[in-house]
This record gives sequence, C-alpha cells and structure tokens, in this order.
Amino acid sequence: MKKKSLIITIPVLNEEISLVKQINVLLDYISKNLKEKYSVSVVIANNGSNDLTQDLGKMLSKQHDNVYIISTAEKGVGSALKKSWQEYPGDIQGYMDLDFSTDLNHISETLTILDNNEVDIVNGSRLSKASRVHKRNIVRTLISIVFNKIISFVFNAKFKDGMCGFKFFQKKSLESLLMNNSVQCNGWFFATEFLVIAENKGFTILDLPINWTDSSSSKVRIFQLSLEYLKEIYILKRRLRYFS
Repeated sequence: MKKKSLIITIPVLNEEISLVKQINVLLDYISKNLKEKYSVSVVIANNGSNDLTQDLGKMLSKQHDNVYIISTAEKGVGSALKKSWQEYPGDIQGYMDLDFSTDLNHISETLTILDNNEVDIVNGSRLSKASRVHKRNIVRTLISIVFNKIISFVFNAKFKDGMCGFKFFQKKSLESLLMNNSVQCNGWFFATEFLVIAENKGFTILDLPINWTDSSSSKVRIFQLSLEYLKEIYILKRRLRYFS
C-alpha cells in the first residue's frame, strides 16, 4: 500500500545555533515513529535570516534526502509557510516551531486523528484543561488568554489557542484555504487568521491538548507582538465584514 505523504514545515529566523541539532532530533523521531507508515519530508522555511541559517539548511538538505529548504527575502512566518505549502504539497501538511516546545509525540497522535478523517485541522492548544504547560511565565500566559478571548469574541471563534505553533491539516482543507489569497497575513497573526478563515469556510478544527515546555530561547517580543495582533484583528474583522 502506498504511504501517505507527510510534510512537516519548520519556519526559522536566525537559528544558526540550534538548527542542525533540532532538525536531527526531528529526523530521529521520524525514523523511529513515522517512516513505516508515512513518506515524511521536512521543509526548513527560512524567512529573512541574516546569519548562517540558510547555509546550514542547505547542508542539511544535502545530507538528508527528505530535508528541503526554501527561503523568503522578507521576514514573516506566514509568507514562509505559504511558500513551503505551495512548493511541497502532501496528503497531510503541518508545521511546528523549531524549539519543539510542543512534545514531538503529539505528531503521532495528530496523524491518527487525521487518518481517521475525524477533523480537517488539528490545532495544538496550551489552553485546554488537559494541556500541561511548563516553564511559561505568567505574563505570556495572561496575554495568550486575553488575546484568545478577544478572538473568540470578535470572530465568534470556537478554537481555544490560535497562536500555538503546532498545526496539521488535511490536504483538501489546506488547498481551499490557500486559494484566492484567503489567508493574507504574512506575519505572526497568520496562524490565528488561518483558523478564523477555516471556521468561516466550515472546516472542522480539533483543539488538541498538548504537553508544552516554554523555550528560554524564544525570540518573540511579546508586547510588540500584541500591538501587531490588535492591528491584524481589526484588519481581518473589516475584511470579513466586507465579504459577508
């Protein structure tokens, strides 16, 4: 029986210190847990790095026949993910952060759900009651809760954690969401906009409780990001109102 193709995209920005180690950790997990059932490719999606990230990604792609690298000139996780998904389509697509704050074992759990066609999208959630979150400071936790409450109120969204960097999709749902430039944000808000548009299109989303360990190496500037989110929420609300 032909194996399903699984594409795991890892968006990166100036990750020369940890890239090689972390990609090898992921490849080891794939070899031990996924390769018997899936044809798995890893796409390193470089978005505007100005260090050795691009060179190290190229080195990894030469060392491993299932590792690829794409690059966008401008910074923006959304633009990097869209380019990856367009250039490397698969039966199941997903992405996660390079620090693997989300336990890698959730990949296998997610694939079982998608294989059974239970939902269109699996969304990692740090805010579900069954989730286990470690080493996350109170400021980040509160801001995450507040913004997700705003998203729920403004868009009547049912998903709990739009910002989490762990999402996997059925091919049909991803193709529909990429058509006609439905998801327009190229920055961090892309992850949340993606889910809002998906719900508007009638796709089913499962909030997966996850085991999350906050990374001390995170580059996210939380207050600057908060302002960006508020701006993008306003833009998306106006756009959806216009087309409703």
